[in-house]
Amino acid sequence: MEGKRYSENTEKLMPKKLSSRHRALMRRLLAGMTLKEACQELGYSEGRASLIVNSPLFQEEMEKMRKEIEGKFVEAEGEKIHIDLVRERLKRLSEKAVEALEDCLSDRSGSVRVSAAKEILDRSGLVKEEKGETDLYVHPTPGLIEALKTLGKVLKEDGDTE
Repeated sequence: MEGKRYSENTEKLMPKKLSSRHRALMRRLLAGMTLKEACQELGYSEGRASLIVNSPLFQEEMEKMRKEIEGKFVEAEGEKIHIDLVRERLKRLSEKAVEALEDCLSDRSGSVRVSAAKEILDRSGLVKEEKGETDLYVHPTPGLIEALKTLGKVLKEDGDTE
């Protein structure tokens, strides 16, 4: 297939190499913008942009970019299908894992039953409440000091009897 023929004057106005601005125009067109929208965004006149877009060099590069985009799209779709298959498999396996934990609840060993019960509760979101620490500032009053002294004596006496 032979390329489109342009007048000598038109061919002289077409780009001989592509600039970053030409590639920006290319990306916008591939993204679905109209030539008019892309021109407004990039500050091209429609006449100049038309010369650029219709140049064989631009057309060739745009086709390469289109194929690259399509290749990445196909690759991404393939990955998505693979991930969906893995998720489906994990869903089936998780059902078997729950059944296995259920079976462990009937095991003869008490430690196996307790371990299975903890796993089930943890996975269902019913975890035991964590004990936290809190800093507490107490203003020592004469009454509090006396109470602590008395408590110390009582604890000391309890320690002596054992």
